[in-house]
Amino acid sequence: MRLAARTPARSAAVALAAVAAVALSACTSGGSATPTESGGLTPVTIGEVSPFQAANYLTLVADEQGFFEDHGIDAEIIGISQNPIAPLLSGDIDISSVGVNGMAGLEQGQDIRFIAAFPASVTFSLIVPAGSAAVDNAHEWPDVMEDLVGQSLGTTVPGALVDNMAKFLVTDAGLSASDIAVTPAGDGAALVAGLLSGSFDSGLVPSPLFEPLVASGDFVQVLDLYAGDVPDFNIPVNTPAVTAAFAEENPDVIAGFQQAIEEANTWAKDPANKEALAEMIATRLDVEPADVAAPLETFIAALGDTSEYTEEQWNSGVEMLTANGVLTKDYSYTDFVIPFSG
Repeated sequence: MRLAARTPARSAAVALAAVAAVALSACTSGGSATPTESGGLTPVTIGEVSPFQAANYLTLVADEQGFFEDHGIDAEIIGISQNPIAPLLSGDIDISSVGVNGMAGLEQGQDIRFIAAFPASVTFSLIVPAGSAAVDNAHEWPDVMEDLVGQSLGTTVPGALVDNMAKFLVTDAGLSASDIAVTPAGDGAALVAGLLSGSFDSGLVPSPLFEPLVASGDFVQVLDLYAGDVPDFNIPVNTPAVTAAFAEENPDVIAGFQQAIEEANTWAKDPANKEALAEMIATRLDVEPADVAAPLETFIAALGDTSEYTEEQWNSGVEMLTANGVLTKDYSYTDFVIPFSG
């Protein structure tokens, strides 16, 4: 295993628990756009967005458990910024951790292809203060959204997956932007601070940020997107991408990556491996395994039977981004998703 240099993980405010705002900074180092054979393995640089989050977990498992090596890949995991497409297009990395928002690159003419999806569902929860009227309709779709009419719904970065998802929840519930004020706070820490101060009446909060807030008793989960609370709608957290040129030149690498991630998905879903998985993630975050227990439950609940990027997931992403005005054309699943070899 080869990991790029990084600074130790650090936790934010004690009230939010150690895992709530871990910031794992990583140095971005260059990788070969086209890997070369070395010792029977092909060196491959995999960019994972920092801070370390659920989208990284299966990549970590595949690396730590030797699944990448089993499938001919010498993986170098590299921390990248919140713009995961840029280092991919520049050739600094070979495979980039992007979410469904990566489809926006197609709108800009970027020649990229998607190769997997994991976890199968977003690890987000809509939470409200314990005294909110929305608690009465918790997990009831779309009634719970109607309870938020006239209120503010906090998200993270403008245009990020959390923000796009929140906007889509409003319209999919038959409401409009004037009914619920979807308001980006900035990063996750700013969203949490806004909820604690009462600046937002509700928030669509990603794991591992929402679990400590709920554990405090001051907030209640009223919509869990990883639990299928929104019928017939399923968006994955991570949809790794490569350039079309890389895919054409390295089909064996793509197949090996897909197979390794599929094995990691199966391994992570096995209850017998939960303790080892908790230890693995805690070690990476430099916290105690107990600190990752609640987010780990969310992650496992979000795992699907496969890490394949399905056409249903693709269509959900296209529907969301089209409704939000991010996509203006119809993008075919078969044109942009490489067949799965898992």
